Amino acid sequence: MKKILITISLLLLTKLNYAQDLVKKIPANAFTVATIKGDNVFKLMFVKDFNESFLGKKLLTETSKSLDQNLTSIEDFGINLEKNMYYFNQLSDSISYNCFLIPLKDVKKFESLINEKDKKININGDVRTMVLPDSTSIIKWNNNMMYFVTGSIRGSFFADSANSARYGIKEIRYQNNYDVSVADSAVAMVDSTYTTTPQNQVLDIVIAPPPPVAKGWTVDPPTNKQTVKKSKNISTPKSSKKKSAKKKSSKKKVASKAKKVEEFEEYKVLDVPVAQDGYTSDSTAIMTQTGNPDEQYDEYQKERAEQDAKKKQLAFVWMSAQADQIFTSNYESIEANKSYSASLDNKAIAELWVSSLQDAYSSIAPEFGTYGKSGLMKGYGSLSAKLFMDDKSFRISTGLKLAKEQADAYKKIMNRKLNKKFLKYINSGKAIGFMGYSIDTKAYLEEFPKLLKQTYGSFLGKNMDEEIELGTDLFSLLLDEEAVSKVIKGDALFVINGLNTRDVTYTTYDYDDDYNRKEVTKTKKETLPDFLFMFSSEDNRLMNKLIKYG
Repeated sequence: MKKILITISLLLLTKLNYAQDLVKKIPANAFTVATIKGDNVFKLMFVKDFNESFLGKKLLTETSKSLDQNLTSIEDFGINLEKNMYYFNQLSDSISYNCFLIPLKDVKKFESLINEKDKKININGDVRTMVLPDSTSIIKWNNNMMYFVTGSIRGSFFADSANSARYGIKEIRYQNNYDVSVADSAVAMVDSTYTTTPQNQVLDIVIAPPPPVAKGWTVDPPTNKQTVKKSKNISTPKSSKKKSAKKKSSKKKVASKAKKVEEFEEYKVLDVPVAQDGYTSDSTAIMTQTGNPDEQYDEYQKERAEQDAKKKQLAFVWMSAQADQIFTSNYESIEANKSYSASLDNKAIAELWVSSLQDAYSSIAPEFGTYGKSGLMKGYGSLSAKLFMDDKSFRISTGLKLAKEQADAYKKIMNRKLNKKFLKYINSGKAIGFMGYSIDTKAYLEEFPKLLKQTYGSFLGKNMDEEIELGTDLFSLLLDEEAVSKVIKGDALFVINGLNTRDVTYTTYDYDDDYNRKEVTKTKKETLPDFLFMFSSEDNRLMNKLIKYG
């Protein structure tokens, strides 16, 4: 009976500890997740040993300098070193979030690191929030965890004129006097919501309301004037009236040049609903004023700063809502993702998981414009990497999921083992590290044209199918796969036996008083690696010639 009770108690404790793991706070749609398993790390290393290591000393020294404090141990951070620490990334079409989840053991120690008079902390129950300078990042924490998030607006989102018009964002382009003279235009405004207006006319820029913010949170966006008045002086030649008359009879010419007019444009931010579907607007403003180039550039910089401030404020509101969800909302966690769960290994000290390389490329593809639509990573799935450590060594293991076509090709390519004869040349007591690989060279050369077509076929387009087929056939024809595979069979081993200081001879030049050059041979001491590189080969003739030539 006692054994049963003990077993049940252990199971409950295990379940409780598991429930407290911060992985449950990571949303199911997280794109990338990285984990540092503190429990596994400090099973193999004492905290004191880490503090005295090169990495520990560097971390404590730099952190002490930045915080102007004397930190002697990583325990001074208040972090729970026996729990897992996480980084995850969330992507959308509009913003990318980079987030950190850190378990806390002593919240007072943590707060002592950031408890400064110039940093305002918002308190809502047991949750504290601090906004970093320029409102680019947010830190939220309670007694158990700390959450850090920073967000960056994606440029491709506002490249869409509909999105730009919805949020009142404009792309300001600079055009100097030379461009103006070429265009033969004093003013060229290309924007249905940003046009030259009569004196003192008010322009209303409609900004869609941001995502809702949880109760209790007061948005403190970066300072941004909502009403800006500008004065512009536009001077034109006397012949402007004639050109204005000609404009009425021709639709191709740009708006006529006006007389010297002082304009005032006032921008009001209105809290109104989002623009309805079908609303279109060009969100590009081209500045083409004549006059002092320095003044033009200053005006351009001012306009750019205004738009950047709007984007920063928008990112801040979205980050605030996202951070509130981490603490207050119930949602499906990354644990529900089968690919992520299958990638975990209890023995690893650190892990990295990327949901899909194909999705990774697709997410950044809009930034590449037309080239981003090619689907270069089609067929490449989730990527995982694990770091293992024991008393003597580190080991990295990686894995990549592939579509059937790629998987079949790579099975043939990887169907080779490392040459066992390499082992007799390795001094295990002397070696400090090694790296090896083994592929079937013949299979690789045979499969390479297919992989090339799969990867770059969509990039070049369907109209290039015949050319791609011709290129792959020429590649196979020009290469003798059998002959190449005899010279380089495909397996190799690189071993580092240590680092040694050696005298190295080099040539330099000395100059006399008349600047006559004289060649001088000198020696210097350099730390060089002592390494061994081996690979398998059946036909050594080419290699022997290369060695003699070298």
